[in-house]
Amino acid sequence: MDALKFIPQAFFDLIARIVPGFVFLFLINYSNSELMDLFKERMAEIKGSKTGELPIFFVILAAYVIGHLISPLTKQIQELNKKIALTLHIKKWRKEKENKEEYDKVKEEHEKKLFKEKIKKLSKNYDWLRLNKPDAGGHCAKLRAEFTMYNSFATVFAIFFILSFESLRDGNFSFSYTFTLLIFSVLMAYRGRETEKTFQSCITHFYEAATNEKQSQ
Repeated sequence: MDALKFIPQAFFDLIARIVPGFVFLFLINYSNSELMDLFKERMAEIKGSKTGELPIFFVILAAYVIGHLISPLTKQIQELNKKIALTLHIKKWRKEKENKEEYDKVKEEHEKKLFKEKIKKLSKNYDWLRLNKPDAGGHCAKLRAEFTMYNSFATVFAIFFILSFESLRDGNFSFSYTFTLLIFSVLMAYRGRETEKTFQSCITHFYEAATNEKQSQ
């Protein structure tokens, strides 16, 4: 496998899967140490050790698996961010048209269709860059890994925000802990949306530069 294609993929797995998995494990250890101790005991039995200390390989593997397990929820946050982006785009477009007295409901539906087609086209252009311009495609892949990581963080914090209500009811945690989880979840989702915008902008600029270069040859 070409190194330029392998490195972005390895970076994606590290950033988008393993790092959020580590955060998940950290929050488990913080919020439910008994569950973490049980996990350590089971892993110790698997590796044939009497100690509860986990080798780094098991921790990385666990984080990687957790990163994949939460990926469906991460995808839903990504789709939600796209819906928010579409809503904001249409709101801005509608305001401009209303100021010019050119607003029409049919035109608005057409604008929504154009926006969705633009997103689909970006996906095709991204694949083209990965295939034909590995350097540019690799840079875009790293940005994709970053916004996926932020969305995964949002997922992890949202999961523990929901779980914290039971602990909050039992008096084990303060309200500030629960509120902090919520704030972190929202901030990470917002950061994911902003990074995805940068990702889309890079695809557009790199693709235009690459095709212009091809036409000039």
